[in-house]
Amino acid sequence: NEEVKPKSLDHEKGKKHSQTPMDSSSKDSADEGSTLKAGPALQRYEEAQEFLAQQAYPEAERALKDIIHHYPSDPLVVNAQYWLGETYYVQKDYARAAVSFGDAYKAYRKLDKSNDAKDKEARKISFAKAPEALVKLSLSLKALGKTDQACTTLDQLRSEFPRLPQNVKKIAEMIEKQC
Repeated sequence: NEEVKPKSLDHEKGKKHSQTPMDSSSKDSADEGSTLKAGPALQRYEEAQEFLAQQAYPEAERALKDIIHHYPSDPLVVNAQYWLGETYYVQKDYARAAVSFGDAYKAYRKLDKSNDAKDKEARKISFAKAPEALVKLSLSLKALGKTDQACTTLDQLRSEFPRLPQNVKKIAEMIEKQC
Protein backbone atom coordinates (compact mmCIF):
# COMPACT_ATOMS: atom_id res chain seq x y z
CA ASN A 1 0.00 0.00 0.00
CA GLU A 2 1.21 3.44 -0.91
CA GLU A 3 1.64 5.94 1.94
CA VAL A 4 0.12 9.37 1.52
CA LYS A 5 0.01 12.56 3.50
CA PRO A 6 -3.69 13.38 3.73
CA LYS A 7 -4.77 16.68 2.31
CA SER A 8 -6.43 18.99 4.79
CA LEU A 9 -9.50 17.20 6.01
CA ASP A 10 -11.12 20.13 7.74
CA HIS A 11 -14.63 20.66 6.44
CA GLU A 12 -14.69 24.17 7.84
CA LYS A 13 -12.44 25.42 5.05
CA GLY A 14 -15.43 25.06 2.76
CA LYS A 15 -18.76 26.63 3.59
CA LYS A 16 -19.10 27.53 7.23
CA HIS A 17 -22.32 26.66 8.96
CA SER A 18 -23.37 28.61 11.99
CA GLN A 19 -24.80 25.65 13.86
CA THR A 20 -21.37 24.13 14.53
CA PRO A 21 -19.71 25.90 17.44
CA MET A 22 -16.15 24.77 16.64
CA ASP A 23 -14.30 27.77 15.20
CA SER A 24 -12.04 27.77 12.18
CA SER A 25 -8.99 27.00 14.34
CA SER A 26 -10.36 23.48 14.70
CA LYS A 27 -8.22 21.42 12.37
CA ASP A 28 -8.68 17.77 11.72
CA SER A 29 -5.93 15.90 13.52
CA ALA A 30 -5.47 13.48 10.65
CA ASP A 31 -3.55 16.27 8.94
CA GLU A 32 -1.06 16.92 11.75
CA GLY A 33 2.07 15.25 10.45
CA SER A 34 0.69 11.73 10.30
CA THR A 35 1.06 9.48 7.32
CA LEU A 36 -1.85 7.23 6.47
CA LYS A 37 -1.97 4.24 4.16
CA ALA A 38 -3.81 4.98 0.96
CA GLY A 39 -6.87 2.80 0.85
CA PRO A 40 -10.62 2.64 0.92
CA ALA A 41 -11.03 4.04 4.45
CA LEU A 42 -8.97 7.13 3.66
CA GLN A 43 -10.82 7.56 0.38
CA ARG A 44 -14.21 7.34 2.13
CA TYR A 45 -12.99 9.74 4.82
CA GLU A 46 -11.97 12.32 2.24
CA GLU A 47 -15.34 11.87 0.51
CA ALA A 48 -17.09 12.41 3.85
CA GLN A 49 -15.12 15.61 4.41
CA GLU A 50 -16.15 16.85 0.96
CA PHE A 51 -19.80 16.09 1.78
CA LEU A 52 -19.43 17.98 5.07
CA ALA A 53 -17.96 20.97 3.23
CA GLN A 54 -21.02 20.91 0.96
CA GLN A 55 -23.36 20.48 3.94
CA ALA A 56 -24.55 17.21 2.40
CA TYR A 57 -25.06 15.60 5.80
CA PRO A 58 -26.91 12.39 4.80
CA GLU A 59 -24.12 11.56 2.34
CA ALA A 60 -21.43 12.40 4.90
CA GLU A 61 -23.24 10.23 7.45
CA ARG A 62 -23.28 7.26 5.05
CA ALA A 63 -19.57 7.62 4.25
CA LEU A 64 -18.61 7.93 7.93
CA LYS A 65 -20.75 4.96 8.97
CA ASP A 66 -19.14 2.97 6.17
CA ILE A 67 -15.69 3.63 7.66
CA ILE A 68 -16.83 2.78 11.19
CA HIS A 69 -18.55 -0.47 10.19
CA HIS A 70 -16.29 -1.77 7.40
CA TYR A 71 -12.88 -0.60 8.67
CA PRO A 72 -13.21 -0.79 12.49
CA SER A 73 -9.45 -1.08 13.08
CA ASP A 74 -8.49 1.77 10.75
CA PRO A 75 -6.68 4.71 12.41
CA LEU A 76 -9.39 7.07 11.10
CA VAL A 77 -12.25 5.46 13.03
CA VAL A 78 -12.08 7.88 15.98
CA ASN A 79 -12.15 10.84 13.59
CA ALA A 80 -14.98 9.27 11.58
CA GLN A 81 -16.98 8.73 14.78
CA TYR A 82 -16.39 12.35 15.81
CA TRP A 83 -17.49 13.75 12.43
CA LEU A 84 -20.53 11.48 12.48
CA GLY A 85 -21.46 13.23 15.72
CA GLU A 86 -21.00 16.57 13.95
CA THR A 87 -23.42 15.54 11.20
CA TYR A 88 -26.05 14.83 13.84
CA TYR A 89 -25.26 17.93 15.87
CA VAL A 90 -25.65 20.40 13.00
CA GLN A 91 -29.00 18.79 12.22
CA LYS A 92 -30.02 19.25 15.88
CA ASP A 93 -30.23 15.49 16.49
CA TYR A 94 -28.58 15.90 19.87
CA ALA A 95 -29.34 12.41 21.16
CA ARG A 96 -27.51 10.69 18.30
CA ALA A 97 -24.79 13.35 18.42
CA ALA A 98 -24.21 12.60 22.12
CA VAL A 99 -23.90 8.87 21.39
CA SER A 100 -21.44 9.46 18.52
CA PHE A 101 -19.29 11.90 20.48
CA GLY A 102 -19.27 9.48 23.42
CA ASP A 103 -18.30 6.62 21.11
CA ALA A 104 -15.47 8.70 19.61
CA TYR A 105 -14.13 9.44 23.08
CA LYS A 106 -14.40 5.78 24.17
CA ALA A 107 -12.64 4.64 21.00
CA TYR A 108 -9.81 7.08 21.71
CA ARG A 109 -9.49 5.89 25.34
CA LYS A 110 -9.27 2.30 24.08
CA LEU A 111 -6.41 3.32 21.77
CA ASP A 112 -4.78 5.25 24.58
CA LYS A 113 -4.59 2.12 26.75
CA SER A 114 -3.20 -0.09 23.97
CA ASN A 115 0.48 -0.88 23.50
CA ASP A 116 0.00 -2.03 19.91
CA ALA A 117 2.14 -0.05 17.40
CA LYS A 118 -0.83 0.34 15.03
CA ASP A 119 -2.89 1.81 17.87
CA LYS A 120 -0.10 4.24 18.73
CA GLU A 121 -0.25 5.63 15.17
CA ALA A 122 -4.04 5.83 15.38
CA ARG A 123 -3.70 7.66 18.72
CA LYS A 124 -1.48 10.31 17.06
CA ILE A 125 -4.04 10.79 14.30
CA SER A 126 -7.01 11.05 16.63
CA PHE A 127 -5.57 12.79 19.71
CA ALA A 128 -7.15 16.21 19.03
CA LYS A 129 -10.57 14.63 18.57
CA ALA A 130 -10.72 13.26 22.13
CA PRO A 131 -11.12 16.64 23.92
CA GLU A 132 -13.29 17.92 21.07
CA ALA A 133 -15.52 14.87 21.41
CA LEU A 134 -15.95 15.49 25.15
CA VAL A 135 -16.79 19.17 24.73
CA LYS A 136 -19.26 18.34 21.94
CA LEU A 137 -20.75 15.59 24.11
CA SER A 138 -21.23 18.22 26.78
CA LEU A 139 -22.91 20.58 24.29
CA SER A 140 -25.19 17.79 23.11
CA LEU A 141 -26.16 16.86 26.66
CA LYS A 142 -26.84 20.52 27.44
CA ALA A 143 -29.07 20.77 24.35
CA LEU A 144 -30.98 17.73 25.62
CA GLY A 145 -31.58 19.48 28.95
CA LYS A 146 -29.14 17.22 30.80
CA THR A 147 -27.16 20.04 32.41
CA ASP A 148 -25.78 17.95 35.31
CA GLN A 149 -24.37 15.36 32.90
CA ALA A 150 -23.02 18.13 30.65
CA CYS A 151 -21.21 19.70 33.62
CA THR A 152 -19.83 16.32 34.77
CA THR A 153 -18.51 15.76 31.25
CA LEU A 154 -16.76 19.14 31.40
CA ASP A 155 -15.16 18.17 34.73
CA GLN A 156 -13.88 15.01 33.06
CA LEU A 157 -12.59 17.07 30.12
CA ARG A 158 -10.68 19.42 32.43
CA SER A 159 -9.16 16.59 34.48
CA GLU A 160 -8.07 14.46 31.51
CA PHE A 161 -6.98 17.29 29.21
CA PRO A 162 -5.69 20.18 31.33
CA ARG A 163 -4.08 21.88 28.31
CA LEU A 164 -7.00 22.35 25.95
CA PRO A 165 -6.81 23.78 22.45
CA GLN A 166 -8.20 27.34 22.35
CA ASN A 167 -11.34 26.43 20.40
CA VAL A 168 -12.24 23.68 22.88
CA LYS A 169 -11.37 25.86 25.88
CA LYS A 170 -13.63 28.66 24.61
CA ILE A 171 -16.62 26.32 24.24
CA ALA A 172 -15.97 24.69 27.62
CA GLU A 173 -15.90 28.10 29.30
CA MET A 174 -19.19 29.03 27.63
CA ILE A 175 -20.86 25.84 28.91
CA GLU A 176 -19.32 26.17 32.39
CA LYS A 177 -21.10 29.48 32.88
CA GLN A 178 -24.35 27.51 32.85
CA CYS A 179 -23.19 24.82 35.28
